[in-house]
Amino acid sequence: MKLSREEFIKTFCRKRNYIRYGSIVLDSDEEYKLFIKKYGEPDKDAAYCDKKQIRENVSEFRIEKIGRMNIPKKDFIKMYKGDPRSALEIFYQFPVPDYDNSFYMITTVLNNYNGALEFLYEIFMGDKSKHRYKAENRTIDKFDSSLIYRMLEKKNGVNEKSERNNKSIKKDKNITTFSSRNKETIKYSGVKFFRDLALASTLKNLYQCQCQVCNIQINTPNGLRIQAHHIQPYNDVHKGDDCWSNMLVVCPNCHLQFDELYFAIEPNTLTIHCFDETNVFHGTKIKLQPEHQLEYKYLEYAWSRFLEMKLVVIEN
Repeated sequence: MKLSREEFIKTFCRKRNYIRYGSIVLDSDEEYKLFIKKYGEPDKDAAYCDKKQIRENVSEFRIEKIGRMNIPKKDFIKMYKGDPRSALEIFYQFPVPDYDNSFYMITTVLNNYNGALEFLYEIFMGDKSKHRYKAENRTIDKFDSSLIYRMLEKKNGVNEKSERNNKSIKKDKNITTFSSRNKETIKYSGVKFFRDLALASTLKNLYQCQCQVCNIQINTPNGLRIQAHHIQPYNDVHKGDDCWSNMLVVCPNCHLQFDELYFAIEPNTLTIHCFDETNVFHGTKIKLQPEHQLEYKYLEYAWSRFLEMKLVVIEN
């Protein structure tokens, strides 16, 4: 029994989001004919029909199609700047549902790091690139922001294991604590400042990936994970600096609470103040290593914003 493209997708692409997936890969009758020519046309009434194998064939065809399309780098970047969602769908040949948070995670990485778009293109579409199919032994069949971030770290000269080893920072006499590319702008849809990944990674290593507020370490299959927070936000609005004296090593929860002005550090005492004074961390001291000291001007900036926020809430 002959199947139309729509019938084929509906019959054999039912698992998870494979209906959307198949619709993108086999997005025209011409593509469907190419698929049938290589793999043959399955009979939906045949008892021996292996749907799992057919889905694997669709996945393999997707990889071949990406290679066939061979989108030039400049065209991909132009498409991305015009419509990131559509550009990534075409680039990956993978659907982007409205509820897919991983899309927003990867666009955050791509929008905030200098050369990230070009780097993504190279690792995925570069000549003889094994990363088109696998990267660090992981299949790229979704928008994996953590993978791209780790590879960006590697590209920028950061030891990918530096966030999860126990090597003491004291052994390194050539530590840089202030970014040499501080406030260098990156032009996308707005203005972004270059972020020095090596600078933040070295600071995280100093604290052995422990949060300076709650002391938590987050274990993942890929090692310990932690984040760097700029006390005076490092952007075109607040104009903080990309340097250790304006940074904290924090877990995602504490990071969000600093960003939302729920946490702030009193500049003179280095005491953590919480919006809700019953919070367990209210009145505790921020944990600091001798090599890491916070500059008063950054603390004062964040502290003023924190007090303004409290005043606004009281008035309302």
